[in-house]
Amino acid sequence: MQVIPSINAQSFEEARVLIEKAEKFLSGDNLWIHIDVSDGIFTPNKGWGNPSEFKSLNVQSLKVEVHLMVEGPDAAVLPWLEAGVKRIIVHVESIADPDALLGLCQEFEAELGLAISPDTKVEELKSYFNKIRFYQVLAVSPGLAGQTFKPVVLGKIKFLRQNVPNAIIEVDGGINLETAESVKKAGADVVVSASYILNGRDPQKAYLELKEI
Repeated sequence: MQVIPSINAQSFEEARVLIEKAEKFLSGDNLWIHIDVSDGIFTPNKGWGNPSEFKSLNVQSLKVEVHLMVEGPDAAVLPWLEAGVKRIIVHVESIADPDALLGLCQEFEAELGLAISPDTKVEELKSYFNKIRFYQVLAVSPGLAGQTFKPVVLGKIKFLRQNVPNAIIEVDGGINLETAESVKKAGADVVVSASYILNGRDPQKAYLELKEI
């Protein structure tokens, strides 16, 4: 299973430290990191998410996806693409013009992913099935790291796998060895983890154990 460490930080300095920590154990083809951006409007908390500061880190060895948990994500996409990220994930609950964002991402040779929160009906994604291949199922409420996995999302994963067989399904939130096993059985391809990997005593061990599932 593909595993992507998540950077959910309150400041640029915290983000830098977490990215450097992840760089130490990422290797091979799986050189992805995930950056959570929360605005305090779409989410209860406001966290770090500055594309200019990110670009100053010059982490060219890594492939980066950014999860925009913000109101009006359409306006926030371009600066991240200009900073060099390879995937932008926006929420079905807040996106305004998916066609425009698809075109913009294609210009920068980046991928557009669509996220859905635990309390949103998975049927809200149906109109995008012929346009978007990458889906993120958020297994916790948008925003804060360290929340408990919500089993209700397993049904969403199964629905996506059945209705979009070639989809890439990523699950973010509350991931540990047990929940990663559950989402894989439901049909997920990718898991994203912040607390379980980067806040533990041995981030590399946690990362490798998740990969073995």
